[in-house]
Amino acid sequence: MQTVTLIGDSIRMGYQEVVGRLLAGRAKVWGPVENGGTSANALDNLDQWVIARPANIVHINCGTHDLNRNKPFDRFEADVVAYNAAAAEVAGELGVPVNDLFSLVTQKGRDTLLMPDGVHFTQAGYEFLGEKVASFIINQCAKPGRSTTPSHRPSPLPPPT
Repeated sequence: MQTVTLIGDSIRMGYQEVVGRLLAGRAKVWGPVENGGTSANALDNLDQWVIARPANIVHINCGTHDLNRNKPFDRFEADVVAYNAAAAEVAGELGVPVNDLFSLVTQKGRDTLLMPDGVHFTQAGYEFLGEKVASFIINQCAKPGRSTTPSHRPSPLPPPT
């Protein structure tokens, strides 16, 4: 059975149960109890959350807190697009596939999925995200050459096609 680790902020916490339910029988899904918060916090906890826990797939979703800028939550779409472009560039250089949840939510219709705070999702939104994350993980696990043995040092995945 595959082992999956989910890392991220409150958004990850909202869809983690959905991913676990959809991958039941295919993968054991784990994520930290605590909110991952910022990207810096996720990096600070990589040893505890990722390196010390062998996994076939690590799915990371953070950045919302990075865009907060220590003021009342007021991010602009251009900030999100620029942040995601920078992350995709780094991931591409490393051969790490990207699951662009922002684009998926935008295509589906943010206003139908988001709570009034404009940040967190409705239950339907978390179901949608969980379905997309589970589907992405299933596709990554099915790639030729993927090991079924969890690793402390995951090998880079091929770039998405």
